[in-house]
Amino acid sequence: MATTSLPPLTLHEVELAAKAKLPPRVLIDVSPVDTSAKWFGWSSPLPISIAPSAMQKLAGGQGELDVAMAAASMGVNVTLSSQSTTSLKDVQATRQKVMRDDGRQAPPPWMQLYLYEDVKKSVNLIRRVEAASYEAQVLTVDTPVLGKGRIWDCKAVMKDEGAVRK
Repeated sequence: MATTSLPPLTLHEVELAAKAKLPPRVLIDVSPVDTSAKWFGWSSPLPISIAPSAMQKLAGGQGELDVAMAAASMGVNVTLSSQSTTSLKDVQATRQKVMRDDGRQAPPPWMQLYLYEDVKKSVNLIRRVEAASYEAQVLTVDTPVLGKGRIWDCKAVMKDEGAVRK
């Protein structure tokens, strides 16, 4: 049995998915289309949320602050990574400034939560997220045991006073 690099998928399943056809609908009137959505009491022009992505400052710019500004200016939700390079409060303050300046509304941010082996560390993070007025905490359950190769498990992990993880 051949498999792909994704362990739960067999090559046969991948080939079947490749055969699926989604015919495009062209030359139709799309002007009445409404992409807005309401979820958790908030209206958003797009039914999306920006997923957590770790250590965004390593990619350049202001990292999470740039993403928070973009999300707020579009009126969409953003979920901050547990491995953020920017503080919870700075992300929230940046969002609020963009909304004030633009006169926009945007859903409150969410926070990704990994449960640490040290329960006190997890509780401390939960309390900090609550204090920063984040609306929800998104529990990540795909990492029950951190492997030795995970960057945040390394001794050489980046130290940043403003980072979520201290």
